[in-house]
Amino acid sequence: MTSDPEELRNQMARIRAGARWKAVQIKRETKQLTDWKYYVKSYPWVVAGGALLLGYLLVPQRQAPRTVALPMGKPPQGPSEETVEVAKKTGLLAGAAALIWSVVYKAGTTYATRRLAQLLTDNTAYAAKAQAEARREHENVFDRSSYR
Repeated sequence: MTSDPEELRNQMARIRAGARWKAVQIKRETKQLTDWKYYVKSYPWVVAGGALLLGYLLVPQRQAPRTVALPMGKPPQGPSEETVEVAKKTGLLAGAAALIWSVVYKAGTTYATRRLAQLLTDNTAYAAKAQAEARREHENVFDRSSYR
């Protein structure tokens, strides 16, 4: 090693430039790895299989239609007016509840997705910064020990 100050400055400038380049590279890689589109492009069959499995698990199975045995001898009659009114009210309430649930569910999943993305971005930025700082400190220690 030379003790020429100009050579030392040049060496430190190269080390700093290398550290900056590594930090930028780490940032790009973490951004790519946290992007779901990257996985869809890289592993389309795995993602499609996962989506199929998730859809199968989340969607309830259809129930068999109920059959009612009518007594023999009397011809079947249509539903009474009370039955029709109850069915209309139940159908309207069920429809309104389904609409409200879908809006709340969509808003909740959107919020959760954005919050998770923010947490991942913050954590990856913090980790990249900490890793760059650790490398810088390691390089400083290494440079100091080689001068002895």
